[in-house]
Amino acid sequence: MGVIPEASNDSSGAPGVTAPSAAASPTAREIMSRSLESIRIALEPRRPWAEMTDLSAFSKPESLGDAGDRIRKNWWHFRLNYGIVIAAVFALRLVVHPFYLLLLVSILAGWTYLYFVRTNAVVVFGRTLSETELLLSATLLSVVLLLMAGIVSLLITSLLIGIGFTLIHGAFRAVPDDLFLHDQDAPSGFFPFFGSAGAPVNPPVSSHV
Repeated sequence: MGVIPEASNDSSGAPGVTAPSAAASPTAREIMSRSLESIRIALEPRRPWAEMTDLSAFSKPESLGDAGDRIRKNWWHFRLNYGIVIAAVFALRLVVHPFYLLLLVSILAGWTYLYFVRTNAVVVFGRTLSETELLLSATLLSVVLLLMAGIVSLLITSLLIGIGFTLIHGAFRAVPDDLFLHDQDAPSGFFPFFGSAGAPVNPPVSSHV
């Protein structure tokens, strides 16, 4: 009597056949985890808020030159904190205007779908769009929607409010003489954040025989 061969339950498949990987595309949990980790790393250089809001450090500037010098140094020292304040002002204004918030969330969801969720090519009127065409089309559509909704003006006003806070805080917060004593990136220009002008120049090392 013949023996009926049992069906193999080996999930690895036949030799030479590669099983599809379930982790081929990142999941929503992985995307969120990466985003939070990137945000955490980006916020590490910020200064303590207690240092920024210490009332004992505030005083009236002696002159316009002194105010300008304070603004320059405080901007370099608290530049990330000032950026957070400007972003918070914009976020609060979005909460007051829920339509703008809904539009921004929709645009963000569209970009997330295009570059993190989508697995197939995008076809418009029977024509497959390349990645460059897709990027340009999505960018153009996003800009048009933002302009039509008036979010750009909201962003500009929020930016002006944040800049006003930065100027007032920077002008009235006294700067200690040893503020940049241990900093390796002390500023040398009025806008050192946007260039490498604030990079320290190492003095030449002379060799003594």
